[in-house]
Amino acid sequence: MFSAIIGTILSFVIQAFALKIALSTVGTSKSDNTFGTALTVAFGLNAAFIVLGLLPLMGSLVYLGLWVAVIMTVYRLGFFKSLGVGLMQFVVRGVLGFVFWVLGLFMSFGNALVMSPF
Repeated sequence: MFSAIIGTILSFVIQAFALKIALSTVGTSKSDNTFGTALTVAFGLNAAFIVLGLLPLMGSLVYLGLWVAVIMTVYRLGFFKSLGVGLMQFVVRGVLGFVFWVLGLFMSFGNALVMSPF
């Protein structure tokens, strides 16, 4: 149980870190792109994913729309830049997952890629 809690916290921090890197890659202002903001956004989106995960197919579609809307609003980005952030976040999370898999922190590379609900 303790390892599950540590794994959840680690994946949450990795998701926030991936969001911060993705935002800096797309080109947001330094004042908007802080780690505290990334942690808050990641926490809120994870909570929304848990609630919307109760809806079968509609929950996933609503979550994607909510994700884009939150990124656009919090970081003052356009629609296509928000989609770029999502793509970059996926790539960064994949690279970080591969590194952690090589280091032995995940049992399989598939578990490393499924670090967060996105």
